[in-house]
Amino acid sequence: MKKIYSSLLHCLAICALLFACGKPFVFPENTSPPLPELDGATAGLYWIGPLYKIAVQAEISDQKGIAKVRVLNSEWKLDTIFDVSGGQHFSINDSFPVPRDLNPTAHQLEFDITNSEGGLVKKYVTVEDHSAQNLIAGYDPDLEPPTVKIIKPTVTKFLGFSSAPVNVDFEAAITDRDIDSIEVRLWGESADGSPVDEHVTMKPTDSATKKAYSVVKSFQLPATKPGQYQYIIRATDGSGNKKAVGGQLSVGYVDRLYLSDALSENEIKGQGYDQSGGCRGIGTIYSMTKQGDNVFQI
Repeated sequence: MKKIYSSLLHCLAICALLFACGKPFVFPENTSPPLPELDGATAGLYWIGPLYKIAVQAEISDQKGIAKVRVLNSEWKLDTIFDVSGGQHFSINDSFPVPRDLNPTAHQLEFDITNSEGGLVKKYVTVEDHSAQNLIAGYDPDLEPPTVKIIKPTVTKFLGFSSAPVNVDFEAAITDRDIDSIEVRLWGESADGSPVDEHVTMKPTDSATKKAYSVVKSFQLPATKPGQYQYIIRATDGSGNKKAVGGQLSVGYVDRLYLSDALSENEIKGQGYDQSGGCRGIGTIYSMTKQGDNVFQI
């Protein structure tokens, strides 16, 4: 009898569940909070004397009251929060200093506006670039660095087999509106750890050389010592703009090595490889495989 009652209760429970699932489920009504409105927002980039500034104008409104206004731009690292009193209207008419773009770049400002009920809206305003001409008449600063054209060294890898010091010749042409100084520097160390640091600073002395200066200088590197070095030619103008150009030098570091049984210099000059990789010329020649700095294997 108990088993019969248990089965009946189980059937009733299943029926109740099926009946409940058949009813439509109605979610409670819940409206989104009202969003603030951004009207007539403009942004412009201007060059004013030595400064670059972004001018911002905007009208913000919200019926529930404005809680916070934030303006952002990642490229300029701009992040400003305006002091809003909670009114229904707020006006922005402000400017901010920004760094100069080394290359013309399109920018946007992000407006994050929050009202008193938690409604948040994000708006993006394109910045119009008016910075091609300075707003102060007659303002003509020197913003460009000097031009540095390196003529020498043309040889940057020296065998260093001779016992004589290795001469490195530097030659460069510098041009600018007002050259202030030129620095030539050669530094590094030999394979045994001996340091090398040679440098000289030159200063133009008249109006002609302040506009065009020819650099001619030689430094010496240790003989019979493999070494790796760096060089730089740096020019600075009267406005503090700088331009540096440089490269690397090596002494006694061989990229390729061949083993030959040639008996004279003329035989060596006549040796080589054909397109299929076979040897040509007088005497046998073997191309050695580089294993490391100045380490080769047949």
